[in-house]
Amino acid sequence: MRLIPLYQEEFRIVAAPSHPAHALPHVTLHDLVAHRWVVPLANTPLRDEFELNFRNAGLAPPVQQVESGAPATLRTLVVEGGFLALMLESMAVAEPKVKILDLHLEGLAQQVGLLLHPDRPLTPSAALLADKLREVGDEMGRDLPANNVASLPGTVENQSDE
Repeated sequence: MRLIPLYQEEFRIVAAPSHPAHALPHVTLHDLVAHRWVVPLANTPLRDEFELNFRNAGLAPPVQQVESGAPATLRTLVVEGGFLALMLESMAVAEPKVKILDLHLEGLAQQVGLLLHPDRPLTPSAALLADKLREVGDEMGRDLPANNVASLPGTVENQSDE
């Protein structure tokens, strides 16, 4: 398969604006580990990277946690339950009832792109859609401060045997 990268998006730590973590002058994982978290589902790359950030800081991952892969559940627990969570940056900036913490975690970004079959040409309508997706991807890239497609592994048009 051939991957055409459009943009990358970082997962950010979010909390309700009233959460005490926002009052900290310089927030660290040490400050956050004892709080309640909505964590990514077990046995997923996102969960593995999330936990690795804590272990790399010399900490065990948060014990007080609820697993969820559903954005609506995550939002409700953050806004109404006082939980911390990971949220895609574009979702976080569009959601007025959550606020991003000023702490970036390593390895918590996702690449968004087109996956195309290398031996099948696009129909004219599919080519038009692909062009429009590239335009929107460029706009997303400009609008997301953490975006840097070139820094992600595998962002060159990859060939895969799948």
